[in-house]
Amino acid sequence: MALVVSVLGGIALLAPTTIPTGATGSQLVVGPTCVQAAEFPYDSTVVGIAETQGGGGYWIVTQDGYVAACGDATYLGQQTSLNAPVVGIAATPDGGGYYLVAADGGVFTFGDAQFRGSTGSLHLNEPVIGMAVDPTTGGYWLVAIDGGIFAYGAPFLGSTGSMTLNEPVIGMAAAHDGSGYWLAATDGGVFAFGVPYWGSTGSIHLNEPVVGIASDVESHGYWLVASDGGLFAFNSPFYGSTGSISLNARIVGLEASASGHGYRFVGADGGVFTYGTSSFYGTPVFAPRPASQVTAVGDSIMVDYRDSLATDVPGVNVDAAVGRQWSEGESILQRMKAQGRLGDEVIVGLGTNGPISDADFDTMMFILASARRVVFVNVHVDRPWQDPDNAVLARGATRYRNAVVADWATLAAQNPQWFGADGTHLGVDGPGAVALAALVSTRLTSG
Repeated sequence: MALVVSVLGGIALLAPTTIPTGATGSQLVVGPTCVQAAEFPYDSTVVGIAETQGGGGYWIVTQDGYVAACGDATYLGQQTSLNAPVVGIAATPDGGGYYLVAADGGVFTFGDAQFRGSTGSLHLNEPVIGMAVDPTTGGYWLVAIDGGIFAYGAPFLGSTGSMTLNEPVIGMAAAHDGSGYWLAATDGGVFAFGVPYWGSTGSIHLNEPVVGIASDVESHGYWLVASDGGLFAFNSPFYGSTGSISLNARIVGLEASASGHGYRFVGADGGVFTYGTSSFYGTPVFAPRPASQVTAVGDSIMVDYRDSLATDVPGVNVDAAVGRQWSEGESILQRMKAQGRLGDEVIVGLGTNGPISDADFDTMMFILASARRVVFVNVHVDRPWQDPDNAVLARGATRYRNAVVADWATLAAQNPQWFGADGTHLGVDGPGAVALAALVSTRLTSG
Protein backbone atom coordinates (compact mmCIF):
# COMPACT_ATOMS: atom_id res chain seq x y z
CA MET A 1 0.00 0.00 0.00
CA ALA A 2 1.24 3.52 -0.72
CA LEU A 3 0.99 6.39 1.69
CA VAL A 4 0.12 9.72 0.14
CA VAL A 5 1.62 12.69 1.96
CA SER A 6 -0.05 15.90 0.86
CA VAL A 7 1.54 19.29 1.36
CA LEU A 8 0.79 22.54 -0.32
CA GLY A 9 4.05 22.32 -2.26
CA GLY A 10 3.56 18.84 -3.69
CA ILE A 11 2.75 15.17 -3.17
CA ALA A 12 5.09 12.34 -2.21
CA LEU A 13 4.31 8.62 -2.55
CA LEU A 14 6.10 6.49 0.02
CA ALA A 15 5.61 2.90 1.14
CA PRO A 16 5.15 2.17 4.85
CA THR A 17 7.13 -0.57 6.56
CA THR A 18 6.85 -2.36 9.91
CA ILE A 19 9.28 -2.66 12.81
CA PRO A 20 9.08 -4.83 15.97
CA THR A 21 8.21 -3.05 19.21
CA GLY A 22 10.39 -5.23 21.43
CA ALA A 23 9.50 -8.00 23.86
CA THR A 24 5.85 -8.03 22.90
CA GLY A 25 6.70 -9.04 19.36
CA SER A 26 4.01 -6.71 18.03
CA GLN A 27 4.66 -4.57 14.97
CA LEU A 28 4.52 -0.84 14.42
CA VAL A 29 3.51 0.55 11.05
CA VAL A 30 5.99 3.17 9.90
CA GLY A 31 5.05 5.73 7.27
CA PRO A 32 7.47 8.29 5.87
CA THR A 33 7.71 10.09 9.23
CA CYS A 34 4.83 8.65 11.33
CA VAL A 35 4.72 5.53 13.51
CA GLN A 36 1.49 3.64 14.28
CA ALA A 37 0.52 0.33 15.92
CA ALA A 38 -1.57 -0.39 12.83
CA GLU A 39 -2.93 1.36 9.81
CA PHE A 40 -5.88 3.55 10.68
CA PRO A 41 -9.16 1.94 9.51
CA TYR A 42 -9.94 3.42 6.10
CA ASP A 43 -13.13 5.07 7.41
CA SER A 44 -11.62 6.49 10.62
CA THR A 45 -12.02 10.19 11.36
CA VAL A 46 -9.16 12.19 12.83
CA VAL A 47 -10.27 14.37 15.76
CA GLY A 48 -7.13 15.93 17.20
CA ILE A 49 -3.44 16.77 17.09
CA ALA A 50 -0.91 17.56 19.86
CA GLU A 51 2.65 18.86 19.45
CA THR A 52 5.75 17.57 21.22
CA GLN A 53 7.55 19.88 23.65
CA GLY A 54 10.23 21.05 21.24
CA GLY A 55 7.93 21.31 18.24
CA GLY A 56 9.74 18.60 16.31
CA GLY A 57 6.72 16.34 15.94
CA TYR A 58 3.12 15.67 16.87
CA TRP A 59 0.61 12.98 17.69
CA ILE A 60 -2.62 12.54 15.74
CA VAL A 61 -5.67 10.65 17.08
CA THR A 62 -8.89 9.32 15.55
CA GLN A 63 -12.35 9.12 17.09
CA ASP A 64 -11.88 5.37 17.55
CA GLY A 65 -8.67 5.89 19.54
CA TYR A 66 -5.95 5.13 16.98
CA VAL A 67 -2.76 7.17 17.40
CA ALA A 68 0.03 8.11 14.99
CA ALA A 69 3.34 9.58 16.23
CA CYS A 70 4.98 11.84 13.66
CA GLY A 71 8.41 13.51 13.56
CA ASP A 72 10.19 13.20 16.91
CA ALA A 73 6.99 12.18 18.72
CA THR A 74 7.34 8.80 20.43
CA TYR A 75 4.58 6.27 19.89
CA LEU A 76 3.30 5.45 23.40
CA GLY A 77 0.06 3.58 22.77
CA GLN A 78 -3.56 3.95 21.78
CA GLN A 79 -7.02 3.12 23.14
CA THR A 80 -9.39 1.41 20.73
CA SER A 81 -11.63 -0.30 23.32
CA LEU A 82 -14.04 2.51 24.12
CA ASN A 83 -17.48 3.21 25.56
CA ALA A 84 -17.65 6.51 23.69
CA PRO A 85 -15.66 8.08 20.84
CA VAL A 86 -12.41 9.91 21.48
CA VAL A 87 -12.81 13.67 21.08
CA GLY A 88 -9.32 15.01 21.77
CA ILE A 89 -5.66 14.58 22.62
CA ALA A 90 -3.36 16.71 24.79
CA ALA A 91 0.37 16.44 25.49
CA THR A 92 1.93 16.59 28.95
CA PRO A 93 3.90 19.76 29.80
CA ASP A 94 7.28 18.07 29.21
CA GLY A 95 6.12 16.28 26.05
CA GLY A 96 6.84 12.87 27.53
CA GLY A 97 3.29 11.61 27.19
CA TYR A 98 -0.25 12.37 26.15
CA TYR A 99 -3.85 12.06 27.21
CA LEU A 100 -6.82 10.92 25.17
CA VAL A 101 -10.28 12.04 26.24
CA ALA A 102 -13.58 10.46 25.18
CA ALA A 103 -17.05 11.97 24.88
CA ASP A 104 -18.10 10.37 28.17
CA GLY A 105 -15.16 12.06 29.90
CA GLY A 106 -13.08 8.91 30.08
CA VAL A 107 -9.37 9.82 30.25
CA PHE A 108 -6.59 7.54 28.98
CA THR A 109 -2.93 8.16 29.84
CA PHE A 110 0.26 7.29 27.95
CA GLY A 111 3.95 7.88 28.70
CA ASP A 112 4.42 10.17 31.69
CA ALA A 113 0.81 11.37 31.63
CA GLN A 114 -0.72 10.89 35.09
CA PHE A 115 -4.35 9.98 35.61
CA ARG A 116 -5.96 12.56 37.92
CA GLY A 117 -9.61 11.64 37.42
CA SER A 118 -12.40 11.51 34.85
CA THR A 119 -16.15 11.75 34.35
CA GLY A 120 -16.32 8.28 32.80
CA SER A 121 -18.52 7.00 35.64
CA LEU A 122 -20.66 10.15 35.98
CA HIS A 123 -23.94 11.06 34.36
CA LEU A 124 -23.20 14.15 32.27
CA ASN A 125 -25.69 16.75 31.15
CA GLU A 126 -23.81 17.03 27.87
CA PRO A 127 -20.91 15.09 26.33
CA VAL A 128 -17.30 16.13 26.82
CA ILE A 129 -15.80 17.75 23.72
CA GLY A 130 -12.19 18.46 24.67
CA MET A 131 -9.45 18.87 27.25
CA ALA A 132 -6.49 21.08 28.09
CA VAL A 133 -3.45 20.42 30.29
CA ASP A 134 -2.45 22.94 32.98
CA PRO A 135 1.22 23.76 32.23
CA THR A 136 1.94 24.66 35.85
CA THR A 137 0.30 21.85 37.83
CA GLY A 138 0.38 19.12 35.18
CA GLY A 139 -3.31 18.49 35.87
CA TYR A 140 -6.04 18.95 33.29
CA TRP A 141 -9.46 20.31 32.53
CA LEU A 142 -12.25 18.63 30.58
CA VAL A 143 -14.91 20.72 28.85
CA ALA A 144 -18.40 19.64 27.81
CA ILE A 145 -20.40 21.11 24.92
CA ASP A 146 -22.43 23.21 27.37
CA GLY A 147 -19.17 24.70 28.66
CA GLY A 148 -19.20 22.70 31.87
CA ILE A 149 -15.64 22.39 33.23
CA PHE A 150 -14.27 19.42 35.17
CA ALA A 151 -10.94 20.16 36.86
CA TYR A 152 -8.51 17.40 37.88
CA GLY A 153 -5.27 18.51 39.52
CA ALA A 154 -5.89 21.96 38.06
CA PRO A 155 -7.80 24.95 39.49
CA PHE A 156 -11.44 25.48 38.59
CA LEU A 157 -11.72 29.06 37.33
CA GLY A 158 -15.25 29.09 35.97
CA SER A 159 -17.49 27.66 33.26
CA THR A 160 -20.54 28.35 31.11
CA GLY A 161 -22.35 25.30 32.42
CA SER A 162 -25.09 27.42 33.98
CA MET A 163 -25.39 29.82 31.04
CA THR A 164 -27.66 29.62 28.01
CA LEU A 165 -25.34 29.55 25.00
CA ASN A 166 -26.17 30.53 21.45
CA GLU A 167 -24.10 27.64 20.13
CA PRO A 168 -22.31 24.66 21.71
CA VAL A 169 -18.75 24.82 22.98
CA ILE A 170 -16.27 22.97 20.76
CA GLY A 171 -13.02 23.21 22.68
CA MET A 172 -10.72 24.97 25.10
CA ALA A 173 -7.17 26.30 25.28
CA ALA A 174 -5.03 26.91 28.35
CA ALA A 175 -2.82 29.96 28.83
CA HIS A 176 0.87 28.99 28.63
CA ASP A 177 1.59 30.59 32.00
CA GLY A 178 -1.14 28.58 33.70
CA SER A 179 -3.22 31.64 34.57
CA GLY A 180 -6.46 30.35 33.07
CA TYR A 181 -8.27 29.11 29.98
CA TRP A 182 -10.52 30.10 27.11
CA LEU A 183 -13.56 28.23 25.78
CA ALA A 184 -14.74 28.58 22.19
CA ALA A 185 -18.19 27.87 20.70
CA THR A 186 -19.08 26.90 17.13
CA ASP A 187 -20.14 30.48 16.33
CA GLY A 188 -16.72 31.69 17.47
CA GLY A 189 -17.97 32.96 20.80
CA VAL A 190 -15.11 33.04 23.30
CA PHE A 191 -15.34 32.80 27.09
CA ALA A 192 -12.30 33.77 29.18
CA PHE A 193 -11.61 32.52 32.71
CA GLY A 194 -8.56 33.89 34.53
CA VAL A 195 -7.21 35.23 31.23
CA PRO A 196 -7.88 38.31 29.05
CA TYR A 197 -10.72 38.35 26.55
CA TRP A 198 -9.37 39.53 23.19
CA GLY A 199 -12.43 39.17 20.97
CA SER A 200 -14.55 36.64 19.10
CA THR A 201 -16.53 35.98 15.92
CA GLY A 202 -19.77 35.58 17.86
CA SER A 203 -21.35 38.53 16.05
CA ILE A 204 -19.92 37.70 12.60
CA HIS A 205 -21.58 35.56 9.92
CA LEU A 206 -19.23 32.63 9.34
CA ASN A 207 -19.03 30.50 6.22
CA GLU A 208 -18.37 27.42 8.35
CA PRO A 209 -18.49 26.71 12.10
CA VAL A 210 -15.48 27.18 14.37
CA VAL A 211 -13.93 23.84 15.35
CA GLY A 212 -10.86 24.74 17.39
CA ILE A 213 -8.98 27.25 19.55
CA ALA A 214 -5.30 27.54 20.44
CA SER A 215 -3.36 30.03 22.55
CA ASP A 216 -0.25 31.92 21.44
CA VAL A 217 2.73 31.57 23.82
CA GLU A 218 4.31 34.77 22.49
CA SER A 219 1.44 37.29 22.39
CA HIS A 220 -0.81 35.60 25.00
CA GLY A 221 -3.66 35.91 22.52
CA TYR A 222 -5.47 33.13 20.68
CA TRP A 223 -6.55 31.83 17.31
CA LEU A 224 -9.83 30.26 16.20
CA VAL A 225 -10.13 27.96 13.18
CA ALA A 226 -13.27 27.05 11.22
CA SER A 227 -13.97 23.75 9.49
CA ASP A 228 -12.97 25.26 6.13
CA GLY A 229 -9.63 26.32 7.61
CA GLY A 230 -10.57 29.96 7.98
CA LEU A 231 -8.35 31.44 10.70
CA PHE A 232 -9.31 34.25 13.09
CA ALA A 233 -6.52 35.88 15.13
CA PHE A 234 -7.12 37.80 18.35
CA ASN A 235 -4.10 39.62 19.80
CA SER A 236 -2.02 37.15 17.79
CA PRO A 237 -0.40 37.29 14.34
CA PHE A 238 -2.14 35.89 11.28
CA TYR A 239 0.14 33.44 9.46
CA GLY A 240 -2.27 31.99 6.91
CA SER A 241 -5.31 29.77 6.42
CA THR A 242 -6.99 27.30 4.07
CA GLY A 243 -10.15 29.37 3.88
CA SER A 244 -9.76 29.86 0.11
CA ILE A 245 -8.54 26.31 -0.64
CA SER A 246 -10.72 23.36 -1.67
CA LEU A 247 -10.07 20.71 1.00
CA ASN A 248 -10.41 16.93 0.72
CA ALA A 249 -11.84 16.84 4.24
CA ARG A 250 -12.97 19.37 6.82
CA ILE A 251 -10.54 20.84 9.35
CA VAL A 252 -11.12 19.36 12.82
CA GLY A 253 -8.40 20.84 15.01
CA LEU A 254 -5.80 23.53 15.59
CA GLU A 255 -2.63 23.58 17.66
CA ALA A 256 -0.15 26.39 18.30
CA SER A 257 3.58 26.00 17.81
CA ALA A 258 5.18 25.36 21.21
CA SER A 259 7.84 27.96 20.57
CA GLY A 260 5.40 30.54 19.19
CA HIS A 261 5.17 32.19 15.77
CA GLY A 262 3.04 29.51 14.12
CA TYR A 263 0.22 26.97 14.16
CA ARG A 264 -1.05 23.81 12.47
CA PHE A 265 -4.44 22.60 11.31
CA VAL A 266 -5.39 18.93 11.04
CA GLY A 267 -8.14 17.61 8.80
CA ALA A 268 -10.56 14.74 9.36
CA ASP A 269 -8.52 12.73 6.85
CA GLY A 270 -5.25 13.36 8.74
CA GLY A 271 -4.03 16.10 6.42
CA VAL A 272 -1.78 18.60 8.21
CA PHE A 273 -1.41 22.25 7.21
CA THR A 274 1.43 24.30 8.69
CA TYR A 275 1.88 28.07 9.03
CA GLY A 276 4.60 30.30 10.46
CA THR A 277 7.40 28.39 12.19
CA SER A 278 5.44 25.14 12.58
CA SER A 279 6.70 22.27 10.41
CA PHE A 280 5.18 19.32 8.59
CA TYR A 281 6.23 15.87 9.85
CA GLY A 282 3.91 13.53 7.99
CA THR A 283 0.38 12.14 7.99
CA PRO A 284 -1.06 8.84 9.23
CA VAL A 285 -1.27 5.67 7.16
CA PHE A 286 -4.86 4.61 6.45
CA ALA A 287 -5.92 1.12 5.37
CA PRO A 288 -7.20 0.84 1.80
CA ARG A 289 -10.89 0.73 1.05
CA PRO A 290 -12.10 -2.89 1.28
CA ALA A 291 -12.70 -4.72 -1.97
CA SER A 292 -16.22 -5.63 -0.91
CA GLN A 293 -18.47 -2.67 -0.34
CA VAL A 294 -21.09 -4.70 1.59
CA THR A 295 -20.39 -6.61 4.81
CA ALA A 296 -22.93 -9.01 6.36
CA VAL A 297 -22.58 -10.45 9.87
CA GLY A 298 -25.18 -12.79 11.28
CA ASP A 299 -26.22 -15.92 13.10
CA SER A 300 -27.57 -19.27 11.88
CA ILE A 301 -30.47 -17.65 10.02
CA MET A 302 -27.96 -15.83 7.82
CA VAL A 303 -26.23 -19.18 7.24
CA ASP A 304 -29.53 -20.35 5.73
CA TYR A 305 -29.75 -17.52 3.19
CA ARG A 306 -26.06 -16.76 2.67
CA ASP A 307 -25.92 -18.18 -0.87
CA SER A 308 -29.11 -16.41 -1.91
CA LEU A 309 -27.75 -13.15 -0.48
CA ALA A 310 -24.53 -13.55 -2.48
CA THR A 311 -26.68 -13.85 -5.62
CA ASP A 312 -28.73 -10.73 -4.85
CA VAL A 313 -25.78 -8.67 -3.53
CA PRO A 314 -22.74 -9.56 -5.66
CA GLY A 315 -19.44 -9.36 -3.80
CA VAL A 316 -21.01 -9.27 -0.34
CA ASN A 317 -18.65 -10.43 2.41
CA VAL A 318 -20.70 -12.73 4.68
CA ASP A 319 -19.59 -13.83 8.15
CA ALA A 320 -22.33 -15.99 9.68
CA ALA A 321 -22.23 -18.72 12.32
CA VAL A 322 -24.59 -20.92 14.31
CA GLY A 323 -25.32 -19.69 17.86
CA ARG A 324 -23.77 -16.28 17.38
CA GLN A 325 -24.66 -13.65 19.97
CA TRP A 326 -25.01 -9.91 19.38
CA SER A 327 -21.83 -9.13 21.35
CA GLU A 328 -19.80 -11.53 19.21
CA GLY A 329 -21.08 -9.74 16.13
CA GLU A 330 -19.92 -6.42 17.60
CA SER A 331 -16.43 -7.85 18.11
CA ILE A 332 -16.28 -9.19 14.56
CA LEU A 333 -17.34 -5.87 13.05
CA GLN A 334 -14.91 -3.93 15.26
CA ARG A 335 -12.10 -6.21 14.13
CA MET A 336 -13.09 -5.82 10.47
CA LYS A 337 -13.10 -2.06 10.92
CA ALA A 338 -9.66 -2.08 12.54
CA GLN A 339 -8.31 -4.21 9.70
CA GLY A 340 -9.84 -1.99 7.03
CA ARG A 341 -12.18 -4.75 5.82
CA LEU A 342 -15.52 -3.19 6.76
CA GLY A 343 -17.74 -2.30 3.82
CA ASP A 344 -19.51 0.99 3.21
CA GLU A 345 -22.81 -0.83 3.72
CA VAL A 346 -23.43 -3.39 6.47
CA ILE A 347 -26.10 -6.04 7.05
CA VAL A 348 -26.62 -7.13 10.67
CA GLY A 349 -28.61 -10.33 11.19
CA LEU A 350 -28.35 -10.92 14.93
CA GLY A 351 -30.72 -11.28 17.88
CA THR A 352 -32.09 -14.79 17.28
CA ASN A 353 -30.10 -16.25 20.16
CA GLY A 354 -30.85 -13.86 23.00
CA PRO A 355 -32.18 -10.51 24.19
CA ILE A 356 -30.64 -7.21 23.15
CA SER A 357 -30.99 -3.71 24.59
CA ASP A 358 -31.05 -0.13 23.34
CA ALA A 359 -27.48 0.19 24.66
CA ASP A 360 -26.46 -2.81 22.53
CA PHE A 361 -27.91 -1.10 19.46
CA ASP A 362 -26.05 2.13 20.25
CA THR A 363 -22.77 0.26 20.70
CA MET A 364 -23.25 -1.42 17.33
CA MET A 365 -23.95 1.93 15.67
CA PHE A 366 -20.87 3.46 17.30
CA ILE A 367 -18.81 0.79 15.54
CA LEU A 368 -20.72 1.37 12.28
CA ALA A 369 -20.95 5.17 12.52
CA SER A 370 -19.20 5.73 9.20
CA ALA A 371 -21.24 3.16 7.22
CA ARG A 372 -23.38 4.67 4.50
CA ARG A 373 -26.23 2.28 5.35
CA VAL A 374 -26.80 -0.39 7.99
CA VAL A 375 -29.63 -2.89 7.46
CA PHE A 376 -30.79 -4.66 10.64
CA VAL A 377 -32.76 -7.83 9.94
CA ASN A 378 -35.31 -8.29 12.70
CA VAL A 379 -35.95 -11.71 14.21
CA HIS A 380 -38.51 -14.47 13.85
CA VAL A 381 -37.98 -16.96 16.67
CA ASP A 382 -40.29 -18.72 19.12
CA ARG A 383 -38.62 -17.23 22.16
CA PRO A 384 -39.74 -14.57 24.68
CA TRP A 385 -37.15 -12.07 23.40
CA GLN A 386 -38.51 -11.94 19.84
CA ASP A 387 -40.83 -8.95 20.26
CA PRO A 388 -38.58 -6.99 22.68
CA ASP A 389 -35.60 -7.47 20.35
CA ASN A 390 -37.60 -6.28 17.37
CA ALA A 391 -38.76 -3.25 19.34
CA VAL A 392 -35.11 -2.38 20.11
CA LEU A 393 -34.26 -2.57 16.42
CA ALA A 394 -37.28 -0.47 15.42
CA ARG A 395 -36.49 2.22 18.00
CA GLY A 396 -32.83 2.22 17.12
CA ALA A 397 -33.44 2.74 13.42
CA THR A 398 -35.35 5.94 14.22
CA ARG A 399 -32.31 7.36 16.07
CA TYR A 400 -29.77 6.90 13.26
CA ARG A 401 -30.18 8.24 9.76
CA ASN A 402 -28.04 5.49 8.23
CA ALA A 403 -29.95 2.60 9.88
CA VAL A 404 -32.99 0.76 8.49
CA VAL A 405 -34.83 -2.43 9.45
CA ALA A 406 -35.64 -5.32 7.12
CA ASP A 407 -38.94 -6.59 8.57
CA TRP A 408 -38.38 -10.31 8.35
CA ALA A 409 -40.64 -10.97 11.35
CA THR A 410 -43.78 -9.84 9.50
CA LEU A 411 -42.96 -11.62 6.24
CA ALA A 412 -42.01 -14.81 8.08
CA ALA A 413 -45.22 -14.87 10.12
CA GLN A 414 -47.19 -14.71 6.86
CA ASN A 415 -45.37 -17.74 5.37
CA PRO A 416 -45.05 -20.59 7.90
CA GLN A 417 -44.51 -23.08 5.08
CA TRP A 418 -40.96 -21.79 4.61
CA PHE A 419 -39.70 -23.12 7.95
CA GLY A 420 -38.44 -26.36 9.39
CA ALA A 421 -39.72 -28.09 12.50
CA ASP A 422 -38.43 -25.39 14.85
CA GLY A 423 -40.36 -22.66 13.03
CA THR A 424 -37.21 -20.50 12.89
CA HIS A 425 -34.70 -21.93 10.44
CA LEU A 426 -35.06 -22.05 6.68
CA GLY A 427 -34.14 -24.60 4.07
CA VAL A 428 -30.81 -23.54 2.58
CA ASP A 429 -31.58 -21.85 -0.75
CA GLY A 430 -35.26 -22.71 -0.29
CA PRO A 431 -38.10 -20.27 -1.00
CA GLY A 432 -37.81 -18.68 2.44
CA ALA A 433 -34.08 -18.09 2.04
CA VAL A 434 -34.65 -16.60 -1.40
CA ALA A 435 -37.38 -14.31 -0.02
CA LEU A 436 -35.28 -13.17 2.94
CA ALA A 437 -32.29 -12.39 0.72
CA ALA A 438 -34.54 -10.41 -1.60
CA LEU A 439 -35.99 -8.46 1.34
CA VAL A 440 -32.53 -7.57 2.64
CA SER A 441 -31.27 -6.62 -0.81
CA THR A 442 -34.28 -4.36 -1.36
CA ARG A 443 -33.75 -2.55 1.96
CA LEU A 444 -30.07 -2.19 1.15
CA THR A 445 -30.74 -0.45 -2.16
CA SER A 446 -33.99 1.44 -1.50
CA GLY A 447 -33.80 2.23 2.22
